[in-house]
Amino acid sequence: MVTTATATATWDGALDVFVLAVGVGCGWLGWRAARWPDRALGLVRPGWVTRTWGLGYLLLGCALVVDTATRLAGGEQRWATHLLRWGAGPLVIGSLVAAFVIRRRERRASDG
Repeated sequence: MVTTATATATWDGALDVFVLAVGVGCGWLGWRAARWPDRALGLVRPGWVTRTWGLGYLLLGCALVVDTATRLAGGEQRWATHLLRWGAGPLVIGSLVAAFVIRRRERRASDG
């Protein structure tokens, strides 16, 4: 017989493994964009914006992996993962806003 606690623990473990995989994927995507901005996936351009976006995603992926691995090992969250997330957020959001502004300026310049 499966108890509620066993089902919840199984679901939490599966979710942690999924978040760990997402963290590795974010880190890989960020590393690739920061290292080779001309071959990066996505629509974030020009090169310096792509590198900034990639660095943000790399930090976000590292924070997810460290936080989830620590939780899976039975440890508690540390300040370093929170610091990584607080650093990643402005980099990712700022680079997306910069890409939007640059594209809009280019479009207005080509129209007029």
